[in-house]
Amino acid sequence: MNRVWSQRLSASWYVRLLGMSLVGFALTCAALPGFAEPDPAKANTLFKAAKVKLEAGDAHGALSLVSRAADYFGHPAIFLLKAKTLLSLGRYQKALEALESISTRKLPAPFKKTRAEGIKEAKAAMATHGHLVLTLQPPAAVAVIDGKRYALGVDTWLPAGAHEIKVEAQGFVTETKRVQLGVGDRADVTIALKPAAGTLRVQVTGGLKGVELELDGKPWPVGEGKRAGDIVSKRLGVGEHEVSCRRGSLLESHKVRVALNKTVAVGCTQIGGGPSRVAVLSVGWGGVAAGLALAGYGAWGLQGYFADLDYAEKNGLIADTNKHYGGALYLASGLAIGVSSYLLLVRDSKPDAGATALAPVADAPWHASAR
Repeated sequence: MNRVWSQRLSASWYVRLLGMSLVGFALTCAALPGFAEPDPAKANTLFKAAKVKLEAGDAHGALSLVSRAADYFGHPAIFLLKAKTLLSLGRYQKALEALESISTRKLPAPFKKTRAEGIKEAKAAMATHGHLVLTLQPPAAVAVIDGKRYALGVDTWLPAGAHEIKVEAQGFVTETKRVQLGVGDRADVTIALKPAAGTLRVQVTGGLKGVELELDGKPWPVGEGKRAGDIVSKRLGVGEHEVSCRRGSLLESHKVRVALNKTVAVGCTQIGGGPSRVAVLSVGWGGVAAGLALAGYGAWGLQGYFADLDYAEKNGLIADTNKHYGGALYLASGLAIGVSSYLLLVRDSKPDAGATALAPVADAPWHASAR
């Protein structure tokens, strides 16, 4: 079949046909609406370029060129080439529409034969294939279906059965999906890729109080709650980034590489100021200890209250005690103090055990800046 198409669409054949009288071209064009300003010369140039693209295996590029050629001039040769391109892309329904749109009135015999063969091929394929329409996010993503690459989305017919779709794009996580197609069925599938990202953790010796952070040259806002500790983290796209810590006139910068689903830890150790990490941890663990002590005292008070109730019941007395109020208050206060101290001071001051620590790079050391 490809051999027949190639013979029918030889460049020399169509150059002669496109060199016919303008009157004949006008009659052909008049049968196809939408050509307000026909330009046979430009259409012929695009037609030949599309044929070269198709022969080189670039069907998507050929389709773009031949579609533009059809806009300039509605010659049957152009629509036959467009149909052939659509068939090579597996877009059988659109190829069939393009072929059936060609009027057979005054159509040369070789063209009629090629048109009939194309219609037969498209219908035969549709009788054993299913229609897949794949929408990709981001639009620049590339789909690989059964080993064949598709760009700018997918609108094609595939043999009935199961197909594996792999979608990939730079800066995004590759996703693989299987689709089952039945004969004549249409499957509309949307695949939205997730950004490829990792985590950056910055630990500032002396705490975040009074420290300005910058990420890739832009301010990195830090909430007041986080400034009670010395660690802040952020999800970033995979790749190289630069983080800077500034306290007063002191500036420390680091270049880091964030990997997919990994955590990279950076330490700003030279800018000083504020309480040290040891001091923050000491206060945090002290708060935890004090909370536990208060909670224990409260639990002891509640235990005494229930013991008094039990004693009164056994001896037929009326229990006159309010230990449960104080016990519950101490217990709740102790738990609140202990948990808050751990979350705000201890946990946020712990380095990530799975993080990769990076030292300042040689070409970007910490330095004092004059302002």
